[in-house]
Amino acid sequence: TSDGSEITDEDVDQAIEIIRQRVDASGVTEAQISRQGGQNIVVSLPGSPSQDTLELVRTSAVLYFRPVIRIIQGSASALADSYNQRLAQASASPAPTDAASEAPAEVEPSGAPAEDEAEPTEAPADSDAAATDAPTPQPTPVTAEQVAMQVADVNGDGTISEDPLPATSEDSSSDSWISEKMIYDAYMLDCTAPDNLTGETQDPAEAVISCAKDGTGKAYILGPADIAGTNIANAASGLETTSQGTTTNKWIVSLEFNAEGTDEFSAVSERLIAYRDKASAGGGQANPQSTDSQKAQFAIVLDGLTIMASGFNPDVTSAITDGRVQITGGFTQAQANTR
Repeated sequence: TSDGSEITDEDVDQAIEIIRQRVDASGVTEAQISRQGGQNIVVSLPGSPSQDTLELVRTSAVLYFRPVIRIIQGSASALADSYNQRLAQASASPAPTDAASEAPAEVEPSGAPAEDEAEPTEAPADSDAAATDAPTPQPTPVTAEQVAMQVADVNGDGTISEDPLPATSEDSSSDSWISEKMIYDAYMLDCTAPDNLTGETQDPAEAVISCAKDGTGKAYILGPADIAGTNIANAASGLETTSQGTTTNKWIVSLEFNAEGTDEFSAVSERLIAYRDKASAGGGQANPQSTDSQKAQFAIVLDGLTIMASGFNPDVTSAITDGRVQITGGFTQAQANTR
């Protein structure tokens, strides 16, 4: 138990029911789930169950909905390797090129292209010879630590601080929940490594770093949990039904929150839609790498790993107040069932 209290018979019965629902959703038939002693549950599955089915049984399934504050598309190690490879290719090229001298564009915390930190100084009109004779700086390989330092040093003072960043709002999407050190750690985290994809317990009251469960390497910096999984009254998979009542061939996950979750999700949806609209206020499509676009998403986090992060469709223009949500994501039927 999360609070150290004694496990009750009701806790075990609830766990058995949850496991049974998961196994049924995975399509496995003739599974036997029984209680053994006061705190043990035995699950017998026929044949050779898939790894996904085994994970459904084994994971503790602590679920939270958290706001996205930053999205890290790749680790500092991967970005450094990519930059160094381009540098080596440019050095081996017979034609001179300045491509290798560019800072990696994808290593800004917001995902925006990096700006030149130092503009070239113009020589006086009568000093052409001096300018011509000046040696051309040669680009050098970078380390993962240097890349992480570059993107995490938000205030540009040359150090990585553990102090909160300046507040951008008064809610759980605010930058004040995170620090330069947290951004640095997120970039230094390898979310493709199996050891970082096993899940862990995380404090719902604090901002956290979460790897994408699918192993693609994406990392998320997430604010404190807005909604707990215990606020879900019902969840089901099925084919999408449009607002006109037409059924499509798209598989979705439908959620229905209880009264507390409905109130919380209403506030969350209003906040995230405002970020989405702010990001696209220029009349064009929002830059998906801007911080406002990233903050327009919320993450579904299971045992510390992000199952998915999603924003709101353009046709959702106001807060969702009835507690009913449809989640789309190009799911197959099997993916929708097991989510």
